[in-house]
Amino acid sequence: RGSEDEEAPDDSSGSNTSGLPDHLMADLLDANGRIEGDNMCHSHKTSLLMTAGLQEADLVYAQLKNGFHDNPYCILLDHEWKCVVVSIRGTFSLEDCVSDVLIEPESLDQLSRDFGFADLDNDGGESGGTANHHCHGGVLLWVRNIYRDLQRHGLLEKLLLGPDARYPDYCLRLVGHSLGAAACTILSYMLRERFPNLRCVNYSPPGCSVTWDLAVGCKDWCNSFVLDSDIVPRLSLDSMEAWRDDILELIGRIKVPKIEVARRLMKGSEGNSCGMCFDPPLDDPESDIHDIEDILYEPDEVPDTEYKRQLERFKFIQEERRRLRGERRAIKLY
Repeated sequence: RGSEDEEAPDDSSGSNTSGLPDHLMADLLDANGRIEGDNMCHSHKTSLLMTAGLQEADLVYAQLKNGFHDNPYCILLDHEWKCVVVSIRGTFSLEDCVSDVLIEPESLDQLSRDFGFADLDNDGGESGGTANHHCHGGVLLWVRNIYRDLQRHGLLEKLLLGPDARYPDYCLRLVGHSLGAAACTILSYMLRERFPNLRCVNYSPPGCSVTWDLAVGCKDWCNSFVLDSDIVPRLSLDSMEAWRDDILELIGRIKVPKIEVARRLMKGSEGNSCGMCFDPPLDDPESDIHDIEDILYEPDEVPDTEYKRQLERFKFIQEERRRLRGERRAIKLY
């Protein structure tokens, strides 16, 4: 125990456990601290640092709360590339899945006027007028939440802008995955006027995020990466409806009991106990073709059944619903 005459350290102003020097953190911490929404053991922050291979000093801020009004993202420092990085998480929770299905196009007319990208034409150039910009409804919800939080604590301005900026020679990078990637694209449009050296890197952005003018208008600062045959970047309302219709048509073409289809799938080939395993060996491709012919009718040979009549009725109802949705339903998102 130290001498009783020694003064105890003054913790009244709070302690800096970030690893960043005190003079750098002095104006960056807000009233709620650097990490929001973590548990008492800080396991989410620790997992983030370990998974990304980061030092704690590189993590400036993290918003870890997840709900309809809060979406997880963090602000990092990349000293090697001299970048301040805003990283937005993709779909993970049930609330995120609800945002995913809010697929109806939402107008960006007011947003584009407020942030100076209203005059993009359909080729991504300057139109001289006001274009009809739209984006995925759930994406717009995410963008509004994240932008509101960025404005609340003003960290990007403190790090990059003004005479007192901590890293005035650094540039801004936006990075996102899946739904977070789509949010990055819209957010880049909103921030580009203040951060003209901004770059955006998207991993597997959904294929139904924005209208064509916005998709090509960011080509100078935005790059997207798609892994092989990942389905998410190829999704759209039209492709999902076509997929649904194909499955329903396929069910109507089955000429044997459903249990027989399941039995053949599970039987597999010789040496492989399950035909549903990845890349099963094909001992006799001709035999597999004959199996398909034994199971399915040809499209023009499907007999008239109650299921076929119900399917035709279903398609008619869907076409009527598309027509009644009006012009907004016809807007294509990419």
